[in-house]
Amino acid sequence: MKNSIKQNLFRSLIRLSQSPISRIYRIFPWVITWHISSMCNLRCVYCTVPREDTHPDFKRALRKIIKLKPKLLVISGGEPLLVPNLEAIVQKIKREVDPYIIVNTNATLPRRVVPLLPYVDEFAISIDGLGEVNKRARGIDGDKIIECIQSTLDEIKAQGLETSITALCLVTNDNYTLIPSLVHRLHELSPHIRTNLLPMQPYTHPLSIASNPANYSEFVKIVTNLSNQGFRIRVTGPFCEKGAMKEVACYRQYFRGAVDKDGVFIPCKPYAYAAYFLHELGRAISERNPLMFMQILKQMIDSLILHRYDPVCPFPCNCDDYVDSILLCESVELLWREPRNLLSRLNLGEMKETYDFIAKHINPKFNPDLLNSNKLKGKESFTFIALPPIFCAQAPTVKNKMSIKKKDSNNEYK
Repeated sequence: MKNSIKQNLFRSLIRLSQSPISRIYRIFPWVITWHISSMCNLRCVYCTVPREDTHPDFKRALRKIIKLKPKLLVISGGEPLLVPNLEAIVQKIKREVDPYIIVNTNATLPRRVVPLLPYVDEFAISIDGLGEVNKRARGIDGDKIIECIQSTLDEIKAQGLETSITALCLVTNDNYTLIPSLVHRLHELSPHIRTNLLPMQPYTHPLSIASNPANYSEFVKIVTNLSNQGFRIRVTGPFCEKGAMKEVACYRQYFRGAVDKDGVFIPCKPYAYAAYFLHELGRAISERNPLMFMQILKQMIDSLILHRYDPVCPFPCNCDDYVDSILLCESVELLWREPRNLLSRLNLGEMKETYDFIAKHINPKFNPDLLNSNKLKGKESFTFIALPPIFCAQAPTVKNKMSIKKKDSNNEYK
């Protein structure tokens, strides 16, 4: 019964995202995350991806991605390396669209990485710690993942490629004190490996460091110290030095989306917003709270229709937050790897259209030089011209803050 309700809700959201209402939004599919499959060979203790025995429609999804022409494509799962003929799929995308391609992987299948190297620009490898630390969370010894990273680096060097490696570390109350040992070990493998630290969400989860102020404060000291030592680290998601942010100014919502395993394009707005508000409306109904229902309904109308370009997001995530650095940046020299590689793929028509939108709806002082691909192409696009800040989330300002009400620690509306 519950599954049928969820399926009906999902179909309703898909219809909404493809309805005339969604066409009032101007969406630039700069960054697309392709959830290529839910298959996985690990059982991470915190994973929420459903493991369904389905048969993804790869051909339909491939046609959709080629039609969208993303500038940066993230292939995620599940575990993408379990997908048959992934090499042919990636090769076709690279040939016809040429986006900057990132493959998210748990690095347990190094032999399947080798044939992908000529077509993939970056591998984002999940590792939560060395040895038993990673084994407790992901079911595989962290030292084995280190060996896989080393073998991948050796193969990259042997082929004379410039493929990048990024480590993705989910930070919890169990592993945050051991982050320095992981960062140092990765640096020994290669000083060019960057570590993205992802504090666990939701904040109320027992493993989340955001639920423990003392632990979070210590975590900030740890990452600040590592950054001061010159290590390439970044905290992704709605976090700042003081803790988790319950709402953020999210400008990237008009520049990103997802394609599911069956080829359905899911733009962040209105789809993700509609999903959030419908979930909250359902909660109000289950709690028999008419006042809460009316407040959420007002927010939904305000956000989706009346103020559709208001950037305030009440359900912040860690998806592609580097896009905001482009939209708010004032100098090409301040851009780091992902933004540079994304922008270098815009053509002249896209530059003009994009500049007009950004200047009108997001940043009137936007520097058009950022859209000059001639300044971004070449070898420098594969190096760190600038180091990203440790914390990238943007807090809403008084100017762009609309009527979304914050929730208190008990998740109730004030």
